[in-house]
Amino acid sequence: MDLTFSPLTAGQWPALEDLFGRAGASNGCWCMYWRIGPRYRDRPREDNKRDLERLARSGQPPGLLAFDGGTAVGWCELANTKLESVCPSPSPGGASGCSSVIAAWSGAGLASEEAIQS
Repeated sequence: MDLTFSPLTAGQWPALEDLFGRAGASNGCWCMYWRIGPRYRDRPREDNKRDLERLARSGQPPGLLAFDGGTAVGWCELANTKLESVCPSPSPGGASGCSSVIAAWSGAGLASEEAIQS
């Protein structure tokens, strides 16, 4: 497994778009559920996408991308400590509420401790 990890920034945005595809990962959520709750379903998926892209451009990356070479193969959202009770984070002050892995990497240990420490 030859993975690299990178914070989602404006420069990495196209890689996340490729990973999530036209549907925006989970039914158009664009990882906004953990930020705005179930009302993400009531919004057009384009609004969810726009808001996540704004976060990526804000200078505080909303998550990490995993790359195999130049291809994004995984995503892990990072959010504030309000999520700590929902999904504990190994890093202080943060929590992961959403993740996505392409089918080819599913079950390959992308979220394993060894991969995370690499």
